Parts: sequence; C-alpha cells; structure tokens
Amino acid sequence: EIPSVKIKGSRPGIPLPDQPILFKVELTNEGLSSSAFEIFTDHRTNENGLLHLANGDTLTVPQQYDRIDPGESILTTIQIDRGPESYDFSSFPLIFRSACEGL
Repeated sequence: EIPSVKIKGSRPGIPLPDQPILFKVELTNEGLSSSAFEIFTDHRTNENGLLHLANGDTLTVPQQYDRIDPGESILTTIQIDRGPESYDFSSFPLIFRSACEGL
C-alpha cells in the first residue's frame, strides 16, 4: 500500500471572501496490490471553522475508497469554505492513507 496525493489544479484567480476554494487532487495507489484507502483532514488546527469537503461530503470523518487497484488514480474535488468569523486561516493537513491505518 503506497498512497499518493497530487494537486492537479484549482480555479483560476483568487476567490472572493464568500466563495469556496476549489481544487482537484489525484489519489493514486502506487502499491503492487488493490487496497482500501481513506482521505480526511486533521481538524485539531481548524480553530476558525473552515469547512472541508471532498466530492460534496465532509472530511471531518474519513471518506473511504474501498478498492483502488495498483496504478489506479481517482480525481477528487476538494472544497474549502471560510469560517463564520475570520478571513485568515492556518494550514491544515489533507491525509490520504491506507484504511488499515485508521483501525
């Protein structure tokens, strides 16, 4: 199991304060066998209430991909909406790992 994440592009320009930030990530299994993976964000640093979505669903809990074959890539849309009070936010990790690691 060798998960890989690559940013593949974003909407051009700087979004207005009430517009979401949208970008695509490529999730790839670089391992030798089919595996289950999950993607999520670590919210311990999300002090200002950013909303993180992948494919329209929250990343506060891991989203599972039950089977990604060797060399297979999945293109996923990530959306980030600003929180209710602030315009400045600290970075946060986007985690793509083997589903076995979460057990």
